Amino acid sequence: MELKLIKTAEDYQAALNEMDSLIALDPQPNSPEANEIELIAVLMQHFDDAHSSMRDLKVSPIEMIRFVMEQQGLTNKDLIPFIGTRTRVYEVLSGKRELSKKMISAIHEGLGIPVSYLFETSSGKKRSSAVGTRSKSNSQSTRHNARQLSH
Repeated sequence: MELKLIKTAEDYQAALNEMDSLIALDPQPNSPEANEIELIAVLMQHFDDAHSSMRDLKVSPIEMIRFVMEQQGLTNKDLIPFIGTRTRVYEVLSGKRELSKKMISAIHEGLGIPVSYLFETSSGKKRSSAVGTRSKSNSQSTRHNARQLSH
């Protein structure tokens, strides 16, 4: 895909389709595919900021998921197809695990939440495309992956 500004809903959908295709490849950090995923996310964020009625909201991805769950009358069990096991759903919703690229894509497709709202950490900072779990046992690995992406 030629990277360009996303100006229409059709452009957005094409970018999302490309992101889904790249995510399916499960690219290594700092690979051309991982970098392209990150660039597409930035372009999508730019479009969302300019066109979304939710752009002024300062909510975390988990708050956004919980809001949509409440609006649609969903339970934690309803998130299993998007996130994985019941345990993984609990870990994500409690903040013990960050959303993976595959989860973000599935949640976007299934719940309609803009991808850019799901690419934030619990601290509100934008994440790199090296999205993984965030527990005490692997925090060093996560920091290492983040350093690799920044080089």
